[in-house]
Amino acid sequence: MMKWKRIVSAAVCVCMAGMLITGCGSKSDSSSKKRIIRVALSQSEEHPEYKGMETFKKYVEEKLGDKYEVQLYPNELLGGQTKAIELTQTGAIDFTIAGTPNLEIFADVYEVFSMPYLFTSEDAYFAAMNDTDYMNKIYASTEDTGLQVVTWYNVGTRNFYAKKAINTPDDLKGLKMRVQQSPASIKMCNAFGAAASPMSFGEVYTAIQQGVIDGAENNELALTDNKHGEVAKYYSYTMHQMIPDVLIANYKLLNDMSEEDREVFEEAARLSTETELKDWETDVEAAKKTAEEDMGVQFLYPDISLFKDKVKNVQKEMLEDNPNIKDLYEHIPDIHIYGTDTLLCDELTITARISDRAFSSGVFILTAKYSNILSKRWWVNVPVNESPFKRSFLIMNSTLYRFSNIRNPSSKGVFLNIIFPSFHAVSDSPEVA
Repeated sequence: MMKWKRIVSAAVCVCMAGMLITGCGSKSDSSSKKRIIRVALSQSEEHPEYKGMETFKKYVEEKLGDKYEVQLYPNELLGGQTKAIELTQTGAIDFTIAGTPNLEIFADVYEVFSMPYLFTSEDAYFAAMNDTDYMNKIYASTEDTGLQVVTWYNVGTRNFYAKKAINTPDDLKGLKMRVQQSPASIKMCNAFGAAASPMSFGEVYTAIQQGVIDGAENNELALTDNKHGEVAKYYSYTMHQMIPDVLIANYKLLNDMSEEDREVFEEAARLSTETELKDWETDVEAAKKTAEEDMGVQFLYPDISLFKDKVKNVQKEMLEDNPNIKDLYEHIPDIHIYGTDTLLCDELTITARISDRAFSSGVFILTAKYSNILSKRWWVNVPVNESPFKRSFLIMNSTLYRFSNIRNPSSKGVFLNIIFPSFHAVSDSPEVA
């Protein structure tokens, strides 16, 4: 049945793409003279990105409905991400959503997003991606190829899932794992000891089912939206990459628009990201619940430091081989945490060296994780006029969880992340009395 569905999908893809390229599918509706805007997605109608594009469609048609009609094509109906980008480049379609690895051949600066453990927290990731002024410089890097990125979407952290449990890099040895078609992702997977097997995302289910590959790496939604949880029962939070998806436009389309029309499309893109970000967190929690309770997937929480150690050379080689990624890499500077002085009921004292810029807002996020089960978050306010070399972080709502109640029989301690605006830092694992 799955094979038959794939044949039908491929036939539809060939038919649709053929119509677009030959012009049989006109760009304008002859009766209304509206310009048809075609958007290609690889995800399903249930995915947050599709919901984001519904927001995009609604906004454009509300503002410019007499001139444009937006048509959405999910489920790789117009081809996989690589093919859809090519069609967008030629103008056969107008927008497509793809992961940044697919843009590496058009602008090698995008390779930086495939660097393993580029970000050590989701908060640092969000801060970087929401730095609009800086990211617009990155987005403009593909203009001379006929492509223009207009916004980004969160697709969470990438983690391995397979037919067997993965708790250490040794568990990956000899396994054939699907990765994105990116040189950095291939190097990363091989450094872990696995055999990297790049392929189209739409092929993964059948490949795992038939034993062509042993597993893949993606976010939690792949388990449910794409049914991968039916064939891979172990999901390990290696958190090795945070790679955004981006909305890519045909550059000529945007450049030929009036200033007013372009502003509408850019605002529609911004609103689509707003919708996607909001729906993402809700959908991930729902996906985990479904995967665990209905599909029998086991979620594993390995020691990430073991995996980080395996790919240090990959990071170094990427920086040496591609000078164009250094600026963005350095745009996310390290903050060095020297250790925990005290751990009290309601107060945590951290000795840290951070820049004045990091202190400018005076608002930080403190995340505490215990035995990979507890994950609570508090907003923490710190006066900006205090010394930047030592801080006492007072938990504003200690009723959520009291540190005095935390005990870890495994002696691994409490894992503490201190996230500063636009920066990241991770402490060692302090022991708990």
